[in-house]
Amino acid sequence: MKENPTRSTKQSALTECFTENSPADRLLEDARALNARVRIETLQREREKERERLLQVLKEEERVKPASFSVRKFLRSLDPAGRKTSRSV
Repeated sequence: MKENPTRSTKQSALTECFTENSPADRLLEDARALNARVRIETLQREREKERERLLQVLKEEERVKPASFSVRKFLRSLDPAGRKTSRSV
């Protein structure tokens, strides 16, 4: 008896959908990875904006009252990403 080709194609597609690492699983993983990257980039932009805002506030305060040596040293120790460098305090 000959097997119906449409049925076997449907069966193989169903089998592939329910096996581990199916195209649906790969798409889901890709979507999760993309979502995580977008979240990370958004947080980095927010952190950079906050850093710029804080630096502006410090500049304003320094204009009114000069900052102590330790504050200036700390500000110089910040790298562009806003983290302390290894040579900092």
